[in-house]
Amino acid sequence: MLMAIAQLPEALHKPFEWYLGHSIREMVYEHQRSGTNFGELWINRWQDYVADVFDCMILLSVIWAVVNLGRRRAERTNVAALLVTFGWLMLILWASGMSMLF
Repeated sequence: MLMAIAQLPEALHKPFEWYLGHSIREMVYEHQRSGTNFGELWINRWQDYVADVFDCMILLSVIWAVVNLGRRRAERTNVAALLVTFGWLMLILWASGMSMLF
């Protein structure tokens, strides 16, 4: 799902370009303290922010499911949400481990 969200600007480039006011293929430059300029495509920088938002969504969904379980509301749904979240976490850890091997 993270990769699908990260590819949104590429798939829907016209709405993103309209909203941002510039091309998604535009270079973004960052001036570092050492005096060097670091440039990368805007679409590559987008993927880092998507990963941060996705991690926050996982954390908030766990907290919300635990709160609802404490209130005894929709117990089956919240247990299912915790299981799905746990599965996502295991998938992410597994993928991270596999990427280190290669």
